[in-house]
Amino acid sequence: MSPRPGAAIRGVHHIGIPVSSLDRSLAFFEQAFGLLPLFVGESSGPQLSEAVGVPDAHSRVALIEAPGGVGIELLEYVNPRGRAHDRANNDIGASHLCLQVDHIDQAASALEAHGVEFLSAPMTATTGELAGWRFAYFTDPIDGVTFELIQAPTG
Repeated sequence: MSPRPGAAIRGVHHIGIPVSSLDRSLAFFEQAFGLLPLFVGESSGPQLSEAVGVPDAHSRVALIEAPGGVGIELLEYVNPRGRAHDRANNDIGASHLCLQVDHIDQAASALEAHGVEFLSAPMTATTGELAGWRFAYFTDPIDGVTFELIQAPTG
């Protein structure tokens, strides 16, 4: 096998999500998904500021490992505080984290009990490569960050 051109990616290590309150976001991930952090820490100083391109950066950070091994990094910038989330799904740079579940209707009901608002009820793709897959987008009740649930076709 010949080497791949450019940067040879081995996999996805983590997805970073800035949040307004690390404590509230950790509580949400634990209550809604049963996910606990692998670690919680703080970082500040010139190296962090240079690395993230944010002058005088001071952040609290936690890493949660989702099933399948992908990390979810929650970052609360203590200094400087960031702006509130204001991206629509079609805005350039807007992103979302998609979580695969076995039973989307049950998962949606459970999340609604934790204050989650879905953009629509779960839908089934009827055409294309994802025909038969079920999906639903929702926003978290703390910061309004967009997530998606997806369920593989059954049967």
